[in-house]
Amino acid sequence: MSFWSDVGDVVGIAFDWLNENETAADFITGAAVGMLQYQAAAEQREADLQLAELRERREDDRQRVNYAGVNNYTGGLTANGGLLTNGLLSQAG
Repeated sequence: MSFWSDVGDVVGIAFDWLNENETAADFITGAAVGMLQYQAAAEQREADLQLAELRERREDDRQRVNYAGVNNYTGGLTANGGLLTNGLLSQAG
C-alpha cells in the first residue's frame, strides 16, 4: 500500500468512530471552536494594542511641534494697524 492509501484508511476509521460516538465528536468540536475563538481574541487584543501604540506615538508627535512662534504673528494681524483690522485686507472692500 502507498502512504496516502494508509492515511486515507486511518482517516476513514477515525470518522467512522466519530459517527458512532456523538459525545466525543461534540467534545472535539467544542474544543476546536474554543481554540479558534481564543486565537481570534488573541489576535484582536494584539491589533488593539498596536492601534493604541500608534495613537500614542501620533499624540507624542503632535505634542513635539513647537507653536511658540505663532504668538509673534497674531499681533501683527489683529493689533492697531494690523493686517486684518486696519490693514490692506480690511480696506480692500
